[in-house]
Amino acid sequence: MNLLTLSSLLFVAGASAQYYDYSLNGSEKCALINVAMDESGSMDREQSFLKTNVLENIITELQGTSNNFTKVFVCSNGFGNNPLSYGVDSDGFRRIGCSLGYDPNILNWGSSSAGTHEDGYTAIIKSIDRVTAFIANLDLAQTCKTMSKNFILVSDEDRDMHIADDHVTQVSVKDRIALREYILNLVVNVHIISQETHYLGMRYNYDPAAVFVAANPPSFPNDIFKPTKQISGAFDGGYEVVTTYTDKSYNGAVEGLEQGYLETGSGKTVRDYAPLIENTEGAIWSIPSLRYGGRLANNGLLDDSHRQAFIDAFIKVKVCEIANCRGEVGSNGDPHFTTWKNEHYEFHGQCDLVLAKDSQSLFGSLDMGLDVHIRTKIVRFWSYIQSVAIRIGNDVLEIRGNGDSNNEPMYWFNYEYQGEMTTLSGFPVTHYSSSVRKRSYLIDLSSKKPGYSIQVDLYREFVGVKLNGNKNGYRNTVGLLGDPSTGKLLARDGSTEMLDYTDFGNEWQVRPFEQKLFHEMADPQFPIGCIQPEDPRGERRRRLAESSIGMEEAEIACASLHDPASVKDCVYDILSTQDLDMVGAY
Repeated sequence: MNLLTLSSLLFVAGASAQYYDYSLNGSEKCALINVAMDESGSMDREQSFLKTNVLENIITELQGTSNNFTKVFVCSNGFGNNPLSYGVDSDGFRRIGCSLGYDPNILNWGSSSAGTHEDGYTAIIKSIDRVTAFIANLDLAQTCKTMSKNFILVSDEDRDMHIADDHVTQVSVKDRIALREYILNLVVNVHIISQETHYLGMRYNYDPAAVFVAANPPSFPNDIFKPTKQISGAFDGGYEVVTTYTDKSYNGAVEGLEQGYLETGSGKTVRDYAPLIENTEGAIWSIPSLRYGGRLANNGLLDDSHRQAFIDAFIKVKVCEIANCRGEVGSNGDPHFTTWKNEHYEFHGQCDLVLAKDSQSLFGSLDMGLDVHIRTKIVRFWSYIQSVAIRIGNDVLEIRGNGDSNNEPMYWFNYEYQGEMTTLSGFPVTHYSSSVRKRSYLIDLSSKKPGYSIQVDLYREFVGVKLNGNKNGYRNTVGLLGDPSTGKLLARDGSTEMLDYTDFGNEWQVRPFEQKLFHEMADPQFPIGCIQPEDPRGERRRRLAESSIGMEEAEIACASLHDPASVKDCVYDILSTQDLDMVGAY
């Protein structure tokens, strides 16, 4: 028997080598869409929804010029059929196959009337663990440099736990999703808000430590995907995102009815599935809102355009999740900050600030903490980020913007100007100029955490900083980006939530006990507080009213940006600086 034959037999026999270990050593920008479909007899419409209406369109959008994914992989799995018919897994799960791009042949889900065992928990874990290492003869690990992962589970039943699955818990499912850095989407049998409204889907947030008091309920923001209507009252096939707030905190002892906007579902669906996406980038979607399009037009609840609104929303939200178009965590521009929960805010004080700090470890390396400090500078009635200093382990890299036409790289490596630099504590550092006004630096952290990096983008004298990778990898960080776990803007004590952005910015001024990362001191230094612009709001409004570049011109210049909040920030910066090219800072 030759080695090739032996290798093939091991692959067929189910050796661990056949499955992808989620490492990344390649060069391409990839996405992976992992689907687990309930194969009971009532699921024919949902199966058609994914196969006919959704997956091909998502892939087309991801590979378009605005997103530029070079490889999009799809893996298909089934569960919920008669376990005996599968032959391999007694728990009713089967791995169907994976493809490069859209291939309807792997979307051949069954439709059994048995529906005896519909355990979505086991389906999620096994679908994640059984992605094949090779898809279309491509080695995923050697092909991809980045891999954006999205999971879609579809079921119209609650969880049917088999005796063999008693070890698969809600916690273990959430841990597996976080470990492999998926964004989870649930298309399940729930009603959002009420059975009459039939909203499409939602992202759900809650605070497990909050205590519900009827007179003063806590407010936790949620994104609701809502169908839009024409003046006549008919649905126009479009959708909008509205922010709402729960008026009830989650109590696991109550079977879903205290979940705020998730009013009811099939059996224990809300209790079983909603907690899996709470406080994540994922979403839960209403099967009734999808399923009955065109069937309830007589009573005014739903019609075909309502179903089209669901399809349109689902495609766009999935593309946005995979392409991270909701915004990148970090800071740039005027200066604008994007937190771990995609909240945008401004702070115009001039001082040295802690953008992110992890004093414990960096991806488990106990000898490598992380500090990212920024230095802001006031110009009249607004400010910008002038420099950033990044410490990993014992090495410090400081980078400053350059407004001169020569675009000379201005950096200090371990406090030496343009010192010899190839790595930062072992992590590769590259920098290049893409134009006379732009320069970028990339600290590649993938050797410790695949897909992670710290990116510094310069546009003239303006500095932008992005922390790339799932927030779970930065879960110990504190600073101006907020708390990765809850999204809250926390004070230095780690518990006080701050609601005023100016107070929050001042709270994270660099203190004397923190390492000085910049090669030279600059005023002010604590205990002297950050310098504030004089009358920043009123002066800014007056100046903008007198500007020669108007709102319409700024909006056109910023139209290429995906994230609506970034478009708003971009428009603001153009109007402030009176420079249409400021879109280059994004």
